[in-house]
Amino acid sequence: MYFFLKHLSLLDLCYISVTVPRFIYNSFTHSGNISLWECILQCFALISCGSAEVSMLTVMSYDRYVAICLPLRYDDIMDVRTCVHGVSGVWVSGAISGVMHTAATFSIHFCGPRVIHQFFCDIPQLLRLSCSIEYLGEPHSDSPTASDIFLTILYTVVPPTFNPVIYSLRNKAIKLAISKVFQRRAGYLFC
Repeated sequence: MYFFLKHLSLLDLCYISVTVPRFIYNSFTHSGNISLWECILQCFALISCGSAEVSMLTVMSYDRYVAICLPLRYDDIMDVRTCVHGVSGVWVSGAISGVMHTAATFSIHFCGPRVIHQFFCDIPQLLRLSCSIEYLGEPHSDSPTASDIFLTILYTVVPPTFNPVIYSLRNKAIKLAISKVFQRRAGYLFC
């Protein structure tokens, strides 16, 4: 399980490193420009990491299923080779999904001002720039609302930031260290 948790934490780190550094850069330079190739690369990385995370959660659910339902055969079924193949499949499936979705997204025709009202190349925002017939029937505005931006931050920044912390709370050494910190602070408050 810890083998899979390490890779899930790495995926979360990769996922958050796709959007947040560009957001910080744009904040310091007061610029929101991004080139087409940067946008393509950002979409690929975001989709790859998201798809790989879903696949990793699926592999982890199988691991828990075997641990709970077949505990006597767990070591035989979930050996090192199986775990490595599972993680390799996760990364490969994420890359394939990223290539397919990114190619499909950027194969459509864009028209009008090429301005994305988001802090990264968000696919729904890209689809709003499309002049393809399939996307013209969508009742959308040119500028996002505050709730659109808040929800985007909520699903792209918050979970990947806190997931590694939550995963590490399963580790006994980290639990012990956190309890010591809180005990020290409680001791300082009562002195």
